Amino acid sequence: MSEDKHETVAAVVVTYNRKDLLRQCLDGILRQTRPVDAIYVVDNASTDGTGQMIAAEYADRVIYERLPENTGGAGGFHHGMKRPYEDGHDWIWVIDDDVVHDPDCLKALLEHRASRILVPVHLLDNSTVAEGSAIQLDLQHPLRRWMK
Repeated sequence: MSEDKHETVAAVVVTYNRKDLLRQCLDGILRQTRPVDAIYVVDNASTDGTGQMIAAEYADRVIYERLPENTGGAGGFHHGMKRPYEDGHDWIWVIDDDVVHDPDCLKALLEHRASRILVPVHLLDNSTVAEGSAIQLDLQHPLRRWMK
C-alpha cells in the first residue's frame, strides 16, 4: 500500500474473567504513539464484571461484544476478527488480554510490515528474548496457500 494512504488498524482483544489485566491491556493500546483506529473487545462470557468495567471506563473507545458462552481463545479470536474485517480495516492486531505493549509497538510493527517475516518472541523473566524460527508469510494474500 502506498505510504500516503492511511492504513487502518483494528485491535482485537479476547478476554475471560480478567478485567484488571484487560484494563492494563486497553490502557497500553490507548497509549500507542501510532493510535489504533478501533478497538474490539470480545468477552468470552466473563462473570467478573468485565462488561460493567468496559461500559464505565471505555464505552466511547471500545466496541464490546459479550459472547453467550466461553469459546476459548481461538473461538474468541475467530469471532472477534470478523467485525473488523467486515468494517474494512487494513490490519487486525490480535492481542491477548494479559499483554501490555510498549507505546511504540504498533508503530514498529507497521514499519516492518513490508518484510513479510514474522518472528515469534518471548521475553523471559531475566529480560532475555527467546526467539522462534522465522516464518515467511504472504501478508497481502494470507489465505492463498489454503484456498487452492
